[in-house]
Amino acid sequence: MLQDRLGLNEVQVRGALGALLVYVRERLTKQDFDDLAETIPNADRIMQDVKQRGIVTRPLDNMGDYESALSSLGIGQPLASQVAPAVVQALGETGHTRERDILARVIG
Repeated sequence: MLQDRLGLNEVQVRGALGALLVYVRERLTKQDFDDLAETIPNADRIMQDVKQRGIVTRPLDNMGDYESALSSLGIGQPLASQVAPAVVQALGETGHTRERDILARVIG
């Protein structure tokens, strides 16, 4: 869904999702994060991949840091600022309203 909506390739989508999960993990309770991560196939592996590939090399303190991390995937502005809202929208469209609300609260 994100590939079509944003014109990203599979590697970019996986990297962007992994970085987003790393960002929100520090801001959610364990239960809320676990609920959110369950909706994303292979969430743990995706988060490990973004760290191993150097996409996320330090704590992501704000959405600006998250969006900057996407530049290593070839996702620059203004597209980088559209990724997290697109994930929120996709969660809602697929019926994951609780998870959508959890993520929307974190990304502002």
